[in-house]
Amino acid sequence: MGNNRGFTLIEMMVTIAVLAVVAAIAAPSFVQMIATQQLNQATRLMSVGLNEARGRASAMRATVVVCPNKKADGSEITAKSCVETAISGADGNKYISQNRVVIVSIPNKANVDSTSATKGAVITPTGTLDTSLNDITDSNRIKKFVFCSNGTSKIVSITILGTVSQSQGTC
Repeated sequence: MGNNRGFTLIEMMVTIAVLAVVAAIAAPSFVQMIATQQLNQATRLMSVGLNEARGRASAMRATVVVCPNKKADGSEITAKSCVETAISGADGNKYISQNRVVIVSIPNKANVDSTSATKGAVITPTGTLDTSLNDITDSNRIKKFVFCSNGTSKIVSITILGTVSQSQGTC
């Protein structure tokens, strides 16, 4: 017989089986990596949204409201409901028409873990946190937004002076 230049069926099957085992071992870490990236993205977007609201409030010399786009139960928060929940008696349409609402789009795999996030944050015309309108229970007068994904948690905080920070938390 002449020289064969190819793989036998058995060699191909063994190679595919080895690749399948390696892929099965690697798949869970990819799922965790994607969840972590979405959590990081959620906290980054919330931080950017809070800073954007501070900038708008200062530039416009008007109150600005910022909320995540979903509640802890996963239901949607609209711009109008954000304003009307954060500031009772406020006209949501007026805030929307004046571009005084910031809705932060949270990725699907990241969950809003705190019900206080539903009320959003109200930023005063000076760029500070309005503690009279927010449901702030922390003695340091800090508003916290907690995001969870796959048992990992991150917290975005804004202080009364408007300083935004991120930290690790627990779900």
